[in-house]
Amino acid sequence: MAESLSAGRITEPGKQAEYFRFIVQECRRLSALIENVLDFARIDQGRKQFEMESTDLPKLIQETVQGMEPYAQEKRITLTTQLPTHDSSGRPIEPVIDGRSIQQVLVNLIDNAIKHSPSDSSITVGLEALERSTDPKDSASEDSKTPF
Repeated sequence: MAESLSAGRITEPGKQAEYFRFIVQECRRLSALIENVLDFARIDQGRKQFEMESTDLPKLIQETVQGMEPYAQEKRITLTTQLPTHDSSGRPIEPVIDGRSIQQVLVNLIDNAIKHSPSDSSITVGLEALERSTDPKDSASEDSKTPF
């Protein structure tokens, strides 16, 4: 596509824009794959630093799914989400996690689901907020336990 654009073989503005969007999307995907490989190497070497912070998990998931939609559309697959924004006690779903790492995991899972799903199918990405246990025997530290 880049070669066709560079050589001037694609002259229709709409088609050029489509090619540019696809190239940008694939560059982002390739960058994410490279970052995954580098992260695995860091983990193996014990050098991976996680940045733990309160994260709006439903929003993170929604943004990740939206980023994968062009790839899914190319494969004629529909992506949908089922994302509660609050747990059963009414609290926002904002666990303390490394959002970037979780997003990498989601991209890998969604990418694999798209690759291995037949055309004209649907993939649903969901989130289930589980109850926190109040029994101290269930966890050494309540603060260390995440309800997701």
